[in-house]
Amino acid sequence: MLDILIARMCFLLVHPLWESVDLVPGGERQPPINIRWRDSVYDPGLKPLTVSYDPTTCLHIWNNGYSFLVEFEDSADRS
Repeated sequence: MLDILIARMCFLLVHPLWESVDLVPGGERQPPINIRWRDSVYDPGLKPLTVSYDPTTCLHIWNNGYSFLVEFEDSADRS
């Protein structure tokens, strides 16, 4: 039980604008995504995922060991 409480606190500390750890994000750009993993098909032809960002707009980078979050300045609305 304590682990769940600590995890929730960590999530809230990662980004103060998140509404709740338990709720679906409520932002304007949050599409409903229903990934049906039982219907998914592996494609061996897919190339590795590459991620890039403009370091001049980077504000913070968090890495928790299994995922990462990059917060960047986006006043130009390029995302």
